[in-house]
Amino acid sequence: MRFKHSKPSRLNDGSAATEIRPSPRLGIYCDDMNTSQQCFLLSFARLTRVFAHGNSSWHNRLGDRDTSTRFFSDTMTDMRATREELRHPHNEGRGAGSVSRRTFLGSAAASLGTLLVSCGRKTPSDARPNVVLIIVDALRYDRIEAERNGIAVMPALREFHSRARWFANAAVASSWTKPSMVSMFTSLHMPAHGVEYSSTAKEIPVARRFVPTALKLLPEYLEEAGYFTMGVQTNPHLTDEMGFGQGMQDYRYLPLSPAHRVTRETNALLDAHGKDGPFFLYVHYIDPHEPYWPPDRYKQLLGAEDGVAHDALSRVTPDAFREYFHDDRAYQTGWKQERDIEPLTAVEREVIRAYYDGETRYADDELATLLQAIERDFPNTLFCITSDHGEEFWEHGSTGHGHTLYEELLHVPLAIGGPGIEPGITSAPALGVDIVPTIAAYVGIPPSDIWQGRNLLEEPNAADRPVFAHTRGALPVELVDLDAVRRGFWKLVVDRRSGEKRLFDIEQDPLEQQDVLRANVEIADALGNTLGAHYEECHALHSRLEISDDSQPKELSDEILEQMRDLGYLQ
Repeated sequence: MRFKHSKPSRLNDGSAATEIRPSPRLGIYCDDMNTSQQCFLLSFARLTRVFAHGNSSWHNRLGDRDTSTRFFSDTMTDMRATREELRHPHNEGRGAGSVSRRTFLGSAAASLGTLLVSCGRKTPSDARPNVVLIIVDALRYDRIEAERNGIAVMPALREFHSRARWFANAAVASSWTKPSMVSMFTSLHMPAHGVEYSSTAKEIPVARRFVPTALKLLPEYLEEAGYFTMGVQTNPHLTDEMGFGQGMQDYRYLPLSPAHRVTRETNALLDAHGKDGPFFLYVHYIDPHEPYWPPDRYKQLLGAEDGVAHDALSRVTPDAFREYFHDDRAYQTGWKQERDIEPLTAVEREVIRAYYDGETRYADDELATLLQAIERDFPNTLFCITSDHGEEFWEHGSTGHGHTLYEELLHVPLAIGGPGIEPGITSAPALGVDIVPTIAAYVGIPPSDIWQGRNLLEEPNAADRPVFAHTRGALPVELVDLDAVRRGFWKLVVDRRSGEKRLFDIEQDPLEQQDVLRANVEIADALGNTLGAHYEECHALHSRLEISDDSQPKELSDEILEQMRDLGYLQ
């Protein structure tokens, strides 16, 4: 399947031809009964599912007058909402599929049969906790508390933070998706795992473009521990073809799909595998990623286009912005000496920021739906919610990610919550490489001596723990090669191609506008030594892992290449 324009295709997909996988958790649409019949049967199916699969028996539910009153009140509300769904099946671009009356009635009968045999019996469960890792792609840290047009941008994630362990100083290992996610799945920094470059640069050895089989990923550790491992993801850099399916028993790739499709497919996965024992679930929402083009409802909600002239809006459509994006990136990185496209005006830039917020709010709404479903049906679950990197909006002259190592790209949200985890805020550094050791400790998997991260829930982190980041060639035209190390409030950035070094005092200059290296040479030298020791450790691990530097190219499908173009990685 080709995707000519990623965002319009994933936002304007509400046609009746769009397939919706029947899900007992979401209900089923049918097309040859009248609205009242559909409403009654759909709500009845939902009702019986709740009775059959709830955490308490039918008798226990009905034995509590307050509980039963609320329950049936909620059911009536659900029936009214269902009637509205059936009257307006394409409201807000969500789309609706259809099944035959026979299929629907069969599902309702199956639900009733399940109810009759399961009343008074709890669903068997494993004492070990489930694990859910949720990534919201390209999510800036500052969006958690942000508001636009008087509306919270991420109310669901903000609420989750309030009842979880919130790591206020979390950072990723790279400023673009692939190396950052490999670090998150292996507990290895980029120089150790070696996956550094774009998958399209064929002159670069395979082991530096794809996940080598010598690397052991988080799902493999959990699968060996008896977990059912599954995932729903949307980024072409993270496909099974790229090596990210290692250890996954059911790994579903939805190319550049909108958030509601991801939520729906995730619920289908849980319906299929959630009751088989403890599970690991990885979910990757891509909506905040460029190009920024939220559903119309979210543009209106956040006032993204209020008072903006038509000419300005014509320059921020996905096609127009993509051309600007590539031209601007080539100019910013020195690939081109002159621009072909005029820079966006202040008004146009603010529209782009508002579109990004609209995408973020859309993903947040779907995140809320998913969290509610999992917490209701699988209360014994550990949640880890974070991002693979942030996003730049002209803080340092350009947009996007991957080409710099500033804090707007490295500082990301990170919250971990579940049974036994005391809510609170941790200000000490937390890294992407810490996710594997933290999850492993929580579920009882012994630590590995190759992990470079630590358990965030038990081991105290010093405020001056060094934070490392690297980026290499996210875009072939850039040839960027940057390292960064931050310790306390001091941050050193090294350009390995030119040898240039820059030093920032994050406390006094949080936006990293002033290079203070000349006045602080000793601090820069000390950080340089820390970075050198880090490389020695990483290179020793890389050799120990015996990762083959195979130069035989892997061919990518035309579909994957087109999806990378849609995300701005190729021209």
